Order: sequence, then C-alpha cells, then structure tokens
Amino acid sequence: MKLWIDDIRTPPDKSWVWAKTAEEAIKLVMTGKVEFIAFDHDLGGDGCGAKETAYPVATLIEDRARRGIPPPGWSIHSANPVGAARIRAAMEAAERHWKTIVKAGVVKW
Repeated sequence: MKLWIDDIRTPPDKSWVWAKTAEEAIKLVMTGKVEFIAFDHDLGGDGCGAKETAYPVATLIEDRARRGIPPPGWSIHSANPVGAARIRAAMEAAERHWKTIVKAGVVKW
C-alpha cells in the first residue's frame, strides 16, 4: 500500500491510503503492508497550540529497521524545512540500519 500522511493536502490519486494523524499512520505501518510513504511533517494541532507531527511515524520505522523489518520507500512533501530534515534523518537512519543488518547476514534483502 502507498501511504499519504497529511492533514490538509489530499493524496495525488485514489491509489493512496490517506492518514491525517500520526496515530492513523502508525496503525497502517504496523500492518506490514505499507510499501511507500509520502510524509508531511505538520499534522495540525490539539487546539491548544500543540502541534502533531509525522516524526513519530519515521522514528517507529527507524526502530523497526533496527529489529530487521525493512523500511518502505519514502518521500517528503512537507513545507516545514526543519521538520522535513528530522523525518529525512530518521528515514535515512532506518535505511542504514537495515543495510547493516542485511550485510551482516542476519536477514536476506
């Protein structure tokens, strides 16, 4: 499945599953069926000034990669450069962890 994480912008077409919150996205990632994720960083707020982000989704994927679960393909469409950089760092770390595990022969790619 292709996962579109964004609270405002609609997915490019109907082939994407749309998650508007990090919680929705995490539930989908945990199914093991997500093959590609398009990230927005800022996902709205709680009305009290606190903003939700997609960063927890990226860190979950990073943690799963350390445990031998391959990360999905990904892209970032966020207008927030600092938030996009945080997601990029987590996803690149996930890819490095996974490649290290594969090279060590723990799992086969």
